[in-house]
Order: sequence, then structure tokens, then C-alpha cells
Amino acid sequence: MLQNNSILKSLIDKLWQNFLGGGIANPLIAIEQVTYLIFMKRLDDLEANRVRVCRFYQRKILLALTALVRVNALGQYK
Repeated sequence: MLQNNSILKSLIDKLWQNFLGGGIANPLIAIEQVTYLIFMKRLDDLEANRVRVCRFYQRKILLALTALVRVNALGQYK
């Protein structure tokens, strides 16, 4: 597969040069580090999504409460 795809081979070689330059020569440690980074990225994405959903519903609830307060305030003046 890599014999026919020189772009992929060069990318993999560049990645290994980065690992070796950073002091990681063992392939298992490299895989472990990449897996950990992917896991942390996934956790960060999930948290960002939860925050976005909470902000969306918080706005909806705030708008509903504001409307309810306005209706109650108008009812007191009648």
C-alpha cells in the first residue's frame, strides 16, 4: 500500500520523525500517546457540545420566564 502512495508514506515518515525528535522511539508508546490525545480531544468536544446545548436551553428558559413575568406584570395593572 505504501509503495504505491508516496504522499501517505511521506506523511508517515514525517510523523515518525516528529516522534523521534520528541524522544519517542517505541511504536507502542507513540500509539499510546496518539490514543490519549484522541481521547482528550473527544472529551473536549463532548464538553463543548454540552455547554452549547445548555446555553441554548438556558436562553429558551430565560425567554419563557421573561415572557411569564411580563404577562404577570400586565395582569396586575388591569
